[in-house]
Amino acid sequence: MIKQVETTQKKSGRPAECLLVVSASFALIAVFSYLPNLLPVVGQYSSVLIAATFIYLPAFALWRKGERFSSVGAGLGISASAVGVTLLVLLIVFPLFSVGFFVYHRVQSDLKPCLESGRLMAWPEALIAIPGVKQSEGLIILKNGNEDLVLVNNGPETRTLQIGWEPADAQVRLTGRDGAKPRLEPGAASMKAGDSIVIRHRPGRAAVELAGAGTVIEGTGGEHDLPYAADKGPWWIFMFLWVQLLLVAFPEELFYRGYLQTRLQQIMGRRLVIFGGDVGPAVIVTSAVFALGHLIAIPAASRLAVFFPSLLFGWLRDRTGSIIPGIVFHALSNLLLALLTRFLC
Repeated sequence: MIKQVETTQKKSGRPAECLLVVSASFALIAVFSYLPNLLPVVGQYSSVLIAATFIYLPAFALWRKGERFSSVGAGLGISASAVGVTLLVLLIVFPLFSVGFFVYHRVQSDLKPCLESGRLMAWPEALIAIPGVKQSEGLIILKNGNEDLVLVNNGPETRTLQIGWEPADAQVRLTGRDGAKPRLEPGAASMKAGDSIVIRHRPGRAAVELAGAGTVIEGTGGEHDLPYAADKGPWWIFMFLWVQLLLVAFPEELFYRGYLQTRLQQIMGRRLVIFGGDVGPAVIVTSAVFALGHLIAIPAASRLAVFFPSLLFGWLRDRTGSIIPGIVFHALSNLLLALLTRFLC
């Protein structure tokens, strides 16, 4: 099952080309990640720009050499055996990862599983307003500079809410266009266009249950225990997965496992094959570059942990001959992590 491979594959890869493409990717990731600090309006497009980087850099490199995307595993076809391998890996890895996730957070952060169905449909982010970015129309939840939750009705229609909070001494005030700031009691509340509700709680958890559909949330932030609950319906799961497929999994798998791993295997060969897939030097170097790219975008040591799932993505790419299994596995892994995070408290 594990064997050293003396490859006879032609060493047609060019180290200089790989180095140039990787260096360009690092530079563009840095520019698009930190440019919003100077031009806040770019912030809403940074993910799209980084995704475009991962698509156009390998496309240009392949075009220069007269190669097609299929030469790096980006063809549309996928075999039945590749589908079977992908499903088998999902069935083995996801349950093990889920158990390990809860055990790790229990030991590391004293967080326990909270298997409440309501948490699945709640927004988990501690949202912070993005300066200079036009807010969408509708109900928007943000955090102000005092770490208070602010709910704004940025739409033309009056909205009805159900409000509750913990602890009992939390201050919840409704600010209208006339400047009035009446304190609210738990229960139903009505927000006219332009009204905002400030929820100040030290410490504790506030819960704002939004009645109706069409909730819009703006901002960015960390993923701590839910600071508030805002029912958004089950469609967020499909939207999250769709975004992960288009803006994360597909561009990253095309660049790292498609272009870079293929080029490195042409240079280094397939040196260590386990259960039919390579995890040798080419896959290891690709995973290291993958981790460094994440670190450049967000300079936190924890970002380097993506090195380990990258090894599995690389193995899938080599075992199946396609990046499609890796794209699916990558997107579903990110979705699983988002779901598991919601059940921590």
